[in-house]
Amino acid sequence: MESTIKLWDPTTASPSPNDDSESPASQEEVEQIVAFRLDSAFIDLIKEYNNTLLLRYALVDDRFILRYLRARCGDISKAINMLQATLKWRMDFGTDHAICWKFPWMEQAKAVYPHGFHKFSKNGYPVYIERVGLIDVQKLVSVVDTVDQIVKLHVQLMEYSRSTLFPTASARCGRLIDQQITIVDLNGLNSSHISKNVYQYIKSCAEIDQKYYPEALNRMFVVNAPFLFSAIWRVIKPWVEPRTSEKISITRNGNEDELLKIIDRDCLPDFLGGSDTTFLHSEHEAELRRCSMGERPLGSQKERLRFALRDAT
Repeated sequence: MESTIKLWDPTTASPSPNDDSESPASQEEVEQIVAFRLDSAFIDLIKEYNNTLLLRYALVDDRFILRYLRARCGDISKAINMLQATLKWRMDFGTDHAICWKFPWMEQAKAVYPHGFHKFSKNGYPVYIERVGLIDVQKLVSVVDTVDQIVKLHVQLMEYSRSTLFPTASARCGRLIDQQITIVDLNGLNSSHISKNVYQYIKSCAEIDQKYYPEALNRMFVVNAPFLFSAIWRVIKPWVEPRTSEKISITRNGNEDELLKIIDRDCLPDFLGGSDTTFLHSEHEAELRRCSMGERPLGSQKERLRFALRDAT
């Protein structure tokens, strides 16, 4: 089935306006990007990882390098080390091919763990929603063999964002978009959701997102947090880097007023105070289901052609 999703074409786009969370590079940062590429440690990475997707991004995409620099507060050496760790992880984990990993149980998992991409914010950011309070942990365990498999599904979602959803969002609003908004709905959370496996999953995803997908988060809203979450947050918070923590807001109610400031009512699901009733039925969710059956999305196809990565997978 051919996708109708439009993708970002930076060669025909207008410049990105100044956005507080996704601001253009300052003159100092431009100089840091140049120094990053001239650093001998980066030259060594070119020799070792030249045939990988992200290294080729690093050679031509200033914004890509800027994310690593900002994640490490402008420290060039630390930013290069972060990129090196990312490249090694991707090679060891097989991440360049994650978009086509097969998950025959994905539909069953989504039924007991509702999560997915849902439309866009007023500023054009993709919105990702997890209904954590509705997870049926026992049924999820019966559907998926190991926590590692759910983590791999999360990596596929991140790769879909990077290769397809961000270019789509950019094409929609005519400027570069490379971050997403996440909403975590805890309505229904109780003690049955607390287990060693759940904590392992959260810790693994937090580590992957912060170490290997720097600055991909624009904002996170944790809503309908019960009193129980205070104890859970004390466990989770040490896994969250300060720069990420600054982007997270936690409220005991649905935070409807704040969400409606950034997301149109007809794009916000009804269970979050909006009027939309199509959660988990978007075109992007349909495309992700095809990914879980081994079909590479159009965005990933174009990306690999752009960088002359033409292998069958």
